[in-house]
Parts: sequence; structure tokens; C-alpha cells
Amino acid sequence: MIADFFGDVLAWFVGDTVTDGVLGGKRSGARRKVFPGGIRVVSGRQSGLSPEWLIGEWTIRTGRLSKDTVVVPIIETVAGSRRSAGIDERLMRSETIIVTARTETATLEWAMPRRSDGLALRALGVPDSAERRSLG
Repeated sequence: MIADFFGDVLAWFVGDTVTDGVLGGKRSGARRKVFPGGIRVVSGRQSGLSPEWLIGEWTIRTGRLSKDTVVVPIIETVAGSRRSAGIDERLMRSETIIVTARTETATLEWAMPRRSDGLALRALGVPDSAERRSLG
């Protein structure tokens, strides 16, 4: 399973490099909204997810993550929850970062490559729990 995922990540990277960098030229303002990663439920219930990692390419839109038929509406990330994955939590050979996120019904862990965690979090565009408290 992990080997398949690593192969998918490599294909994703090579495909984007060829399509965006060589064939299409660098498009100004173009932002990738698809990132490799995994999501699992820590507590509560979320449709389409379980305590086991659901690994693959996740499409990120403001306030939601989706993969195939699974759509996860994220309301916030948890301030200070960003951490390096343990050896048994790594989803790929590169360093993996895990962030805690919340939906209306569950607390989740969202894992992603360290090289893209900032971009992925900005693409998600939800406040962290500290920001949400100060707004409310």
C-alpha cells in the first residue's frame, strides 16, 4: 500500500512538472490544489473516514478536502497541533507532517509531505482554533 502510494506521488510530481513546467510554461497565479496525503479519524465520526489512514491524492478547496467520493468539510485546524509523523505514521519516504483538523462531527489527523504542508494549509483556507475563538 505504501509502495503504491509512493509510486502515485512520483507520477503526480512528474506529471505536474511536465504539464505545467515544460508543456504549459509556468502559469502565473496557478496554484496546485491537489496534494498527496492521508486523513484518519481520531475521535467522533466522519462519513467516509475511519481510524485507518485514507491515503491518496486529495483535492483541496476552501473549507473542504475530497478524494474520490469522500468529501470532508473542515471547519478549523487545531492551533499548535502541527507535528512530525512518527516512524509508524509516515505515509511516504519524505518527511511527513501531521495536523489536527476538526469537522462538525469529528477530530481528524491530516498527514502530508513536509514540502507541501504550508501550501496545502493555505489552500484549505480555514482558521486555526485560536483564530476561530478570537473571531467568535
